Amino acid sequence: MTIELSIPELNEDQIMVIITAIYCIATIAIVLENRKSNKLMREEIREMHRPIVSVYFTVNEGLGVLRIKNTGDMIAERLSIECDEDLFEEDEYCTSKETTEKMLSSEINVGPGEYFDLGLGLPNKLVVQSRSRVIKIRYQSKEETYYEESMVNFSQYRWARLEPNKYEKIEKGLEKISNSLERMNQQ
Repeated sequence: MTIELSIPELNEDQIMVIITAIYCIATIAIVLENRKSNKLMREEIREMHRPIVSVYFTVNEGLGVLRIKNTGDMIAERLSIECDEDLFEEDEYCTSKETTEKMLSSEINVGPGEYFDLGLGLPNKLVVQSRSRVIKIRYQSKEETYYEESMVNFSQYRWARLEPNKYEKIEKGLEKISNSLERMNQQ
């Protein structure tokens, strides 16, 4: 016994309906994949074009400063900083405690490529007294809010080259000039 399968003959209209259905299913699959790709691309673009704020310690003209810098290409709005208050010591070379408290309780904007410094005091005092500190920052750009944390280890600056303050250099230079002028006038 042999079994014969018979395939019904399709007319042109039926063939066109089947081909159209296949095209519709393929088109729907392509549209769904394109949506996923577009969503991923938008997220990547958003991540590439945003503020990127970092906090680090540096020695600037002989003074230890906490530098807050925006390396992204968008403005960081409503930036706020959170850290231990005992990080800032009161001396003639650093930002006053009152100014520091105002700074830590306010929100500021930092443009792309811009930075600001908070004076912490003389680096040798910071290295001796300090341990690693966590500095937390929060900022916004458009509707997004970003949170960053930076660990600042002051002891790694123990061997930093401590230059005299530029104002001290200027003062010493002016003093030398003054002394030279006095000697010239005495002759």
